[in-house]
Amino acid sequence: MAKISIRFLLVAVILLVSLVGMLLFHGVFGNLTYAAFSQLDLQIITQNVEQSRLKLDALIDKTASLSQYLLSNLLPGDGAGKESFQKAAHSALGSSDALHSIFLLDEGGKMLAFSSRGALKAGYDAAGEDWFAAASASREPSYSLPHIQRARSGAYPWVVSIVYPLRTIWEGEELSGYLVLDLSTAALREVCAAPGLEGEGYLYITDGAGTLVYTPRARADGLRFIAGAFSAALVPGAQFRQLEVSAPAKNGSWVLAGMIRESGLRRSAEAFQARSLSLLLVCILLSLLLANVTSALIVKPILNMERAMGNAGTVRDLRLRPSGTREFIRLAGRYNALLDQIDGLIKDATQKQAQLRTLELAALQDQINPHFLYNTLDSIVWTLEDERPKEAIEMVEALAKLLRLSIHRGGNFHTVENEIEHARNYLVLQSARLSRRFRYEIEAQSEALGLYCPKIILQPLIENAIKYGVAHLSGRTVRLRVYLQGGELKMQVYDDGMGIESATLERLQAQMLKNPPPGGETGEGGIGIKNVNRRIKLLCGEEYGLRISSEMEEWTCVSYSLPLQSHP
Repeated sequence: MAKISIRFLLVAVILLVSLVGMLLFHGVFGNLTYAAFSQLDLQIITQNVEQSRLKLDALIDKTASLSQYLLSNLLPGDGAGKESFQKAAHSALGSSDALHSIFLLDEGGKMLAFSSRGALKAGYDAAGEDWFAAASASREPSYSLPHIQRARSGAYPWVVSIVYPLRTIWEGEELSGYLVLDLSTAALREVCAAPGLEGEGYLYITDGAGTLVYTPRARADGLRFIAGAFSAALVPGAQFRQLEVSAPAKNGSWVLAGMIRESGLRRSAEAFQARSLSLLLVCILLSLLLANVTSALIVKPILNMERAMGNAGTVRDLRLRPSGTREFIRLAGRYNALLDQIDGLIKDATQKQAQLRTLELAALQDQINPHFLYNTLDSIVWTLEDERPKEAIEMVEALAKLLRLSIHRGGNFHTVENEIEHARNYLVLQSARLSRRFRYEIEAQSEALGLYCPKIILQPLIENAIKYGVAHLSGRTVRLRVYLQGGELKMQVYDDGMGIESATLERLQAQMLKNPPPGGETGEGGIGIKNVNRRIKLLCGEEYGLRISSEMEEWTCVSYSLPLQSHP
C-alpha cells in the first residue's frame, strides 16, 4: 500500500468533514436551528421585559413605603397638623421622582394639605373627580386610571392617583379623609421602555379587570380623548402577537403585558440562515489553509517531541533539548519558555495567595465596622425620637470613643484593655438605647489587659447577645469575661436570655466548622459573628475559633481561645 502524505490526508479529511457538516446542517438541523433561534429571540425579549416588571414592582414598593411612612408615622395621633404633614409630604416627594403630588383630602374631597412639584389652585375640591368618586365608594386603597390632574394651576399633567382612606386626629379634631399620591405617567413610560423592543413591539399596563392603564403608543401629552387613544393602542393587527409577560404586580392591581412583531421573533433565525452558508464556505477555506500549515509546521515536530518526552515520567526536568530541524528547534524553545513561564506563574500565585490573605483580613474588618456604625446611628436616632437628649449625648460621646478606636490604622491587633474598653462603650450605647432594660457585667483578669488580640472581636458577639438574647426581655444580664487559662487567652460573652433552639444551634456550630469565605451566606446569627470566627482563624490559626453553647430559654455563651501575644 502506497504511503499517503500527511498533508494530503489532513486536507482531504478536513475538506470532507466540512462538506458533510454543511450538508447535515442544512438538510437535517436547518428547521431545528430556525426554531431554536426564534425561541431564543423570544426568550431574550422576555428576559428584557422581566426587567420592566421588576421596575414596576420597585415603583409599587417605593410608593407603598412612602404611603406607609405618611400613614403610620405622621398622621395618626394627637398633634397631627398641616405644617407637620406638609413637611413629611415634601420629604417623601423629594425621595421619589415618580411622584408628582401628595394631597390630604377630607371626606368630601376638600384639600387640607398638599405637597406638589408645581403650583396648585387655591381651594381645590376633588368631589367632582371620577377617580375620587370611585375611591370614596370602595373605602379601600385604590389605584385610578390615568387622568388629568386638575388641581394644577396652568399645565395639566397626566397622573395615576393612589388613594388611601384614613381616620386620624387632625389639628385636635377627628378626621375621616384620604391620602392621595399622584404617580406621574412618565414613571410608567419608563417602566414600559423595555430594552430590545425598539421597533419590534411595545409594553402596556392593565388593571386586574383588563382595563388599560398605560401604553407608550397612546402618549398622554396633549390628548383630548385619552380613553379612545388607549383603546386604539390595544388593537394588535396582523403583524403583532400578544405577549403575556407577567402575573399581577405586587399590589394585585396591575398587570404588565405586551405585543411584539412576528418579524422580531424571526430576526435572528433569518439572519442565521443568510449567513450560515457563507460562514461554512469560509470555514472550508480556512480549514484547507490550516491543514497545510499544521502538516508542515506541527505534525513532524510533534512526532519528534513524542519520542523526546517518552521518559517524562522518570525524570524531573521536562525541558526539551533543541535539536533537529529548524521548526522543531523553534518549537522546543517555545516549549521550554512555556515551562519557565509556568514556574514563574506558580511563584506569582504563591505570592498572590499571601496577598489575598491580607486583603481578606481587611475585607472582614470593613464588613464589621459599617455594620456596627449603622446600628449605632440608628439607636441614636431612636433615642432622639423618644425625646431623651441626655441619653443621646451620652451615646454620642460613647460613639466618639468607639470611632477613635475603630478608625485607628494600627494593624489588625490591639491590647485586650482597648478591646474591653471598646466593648464597654458599645454596652453603654445599647443599654441607653434599650432604656436600661438589661444589665451588663465585665470581668477582666488584670494579667490579660496588656496582651494583644484581634481588633473588634467582642462587639459583634455582644450585639448578637443583645439582639437575640435579652433585647425582648427585661431584667436580664449580658456578662463579658476575659481571663487566662491553660496558656491561652479566654474570652466569653454570656447572656441569660432566650437561648437558641437545638436545631439552630447545630446549624450555627456546623457553619463555624465549615469556615465559609467572606461574602457567603450568613444564615442565623448575622454576618458579624461569622466574620469574628473567620478573622480569628486567619490571624491566629485554624485551630482557634468560636464555640457556641446554649440552653433554650435559659442562657447562651459564645467563647473562644487565643494564643498569648505580648506584641502585635
